Amino acid sequence: MVTFSDRISVQLPAGWHNLTSRQLQFVYALIASGSDASSLRLRCLLEFGDITVIARVNKGYTLLCKGRYITIPVLELSEYATILSWLSSVPDSPVRIPAYKRHCAVDARLKDVTFGDYLACENYYQGFLTTRQTELIEEMARILYRAPTLKLTPVFFIGVLYWWISVKKLFASRFPHLFQSSACETKDNLLESGTQLQDSVDAQIRALTKGDPTKENDVLQLYVWRALTELDAQAREYFEYKKKYGK
Repeated sequence: MVTFSDRISVQLPAGWHNLTSRQLQFVYALIASGSDASSLRLRCLLEFGDITVIARVNKGYTLLCKGRYITIPVLELSEYATILSWLSSVPDSPVRIPAYKRHCAVDARLKDVTFGDYLACENYYQGFLTTRQTELIEEMARILYRAPTLKLTPVFFIGVLYWWISVKKLFASRFPHLFQSSACETKDNLLESGTQLQDSVDAQIRALTKGDPTKENDVLQLYVWRALTELDAQAREYFEYKKKYGK
């Protein structure tokens, strides 16, 4: 909540998870347009607080808020906007726009996504980081919104990127042994090469199938949380063995 100098108070979201679909799209539109952090916070303060700028006055603004006119210096208004500083960081836990053109998104935390679809999305994401081909993010979106054909607007493009990055943050926290292992294997590279990524995927599949290729399809149909839980347990056992025997 923000209380202005003449005691007019407005309720503001406390974090990413408090944003409505409309508010998320507003934020992503600003990011897509190249707004800097200060402008992003200020414009969201006005939007979320239902505040209208009436005029620029000397070194401040005349605003309409809850039916009342108030005049606030620019610096003071910018200071109020710092309450939204969390907008400058990617969400710690996944949020996403729930639907796109009548296509409903999968669960934000990927609870209803298969291991195979997760691997496909990660491949597309890593490919985008390497090539900057936007079509790869659209391929991700077709999986995440279960839409065979889909063309992303800039707003939803940013939305899918933020969603996936926050998923990766969640998984790194939830499955630390598995992703510690991956980080160790690629610590000298900012990005995995195509060969390294494929080797990593193959290694994960082999670990789950116990080397039996006839089980590969069954493994890919596992829910991703179940698959990563098993892989994390195996990674933990590996690190414990290595620590104990030094091999």
